[in-house]
Amino acid sequence: MLSADDLLRLVQQRFHGDDRLALALLCNLSRFIRGATCLALYAPSNVQELGNLVRAVQAMPGIRSHLGDLRSISEEWNAVISHWEALEKSYCDESPASTFPKTTRLLASILP
Repeated sequence: MLSADDLLRLVQQRFHGDDRLALALLCNLSRFIRGATCLALYAPSNVQELGNLVRAVQAMPGIRSHLGDLRSISEEWNAVISHWEALEKSYCDESPASTFPKTTRLLASILP
């Protein structure tokens, strides 16, 4: 089975330089593989899913400029993107913690 990191590497290799297309592909793939990456119709609802998104943005920095495109998918995505800087910083500050207590509380506090 393909892990989230393996999927991210494949997309990054195939669509290097076309981050908008890579983001679209990840969104479409994850509609079928919930949890393979949190770039899906569903906004990240836990730290593991948020971590998948953080790693995707770090691996393909061009995706960052297209995160705003996810706002229109749902209220949850709008909340996540509106607080992206704080969420990403919190996640990175706590890495490689195993439980991410601050990030978990932050994510829970912003989701509708």
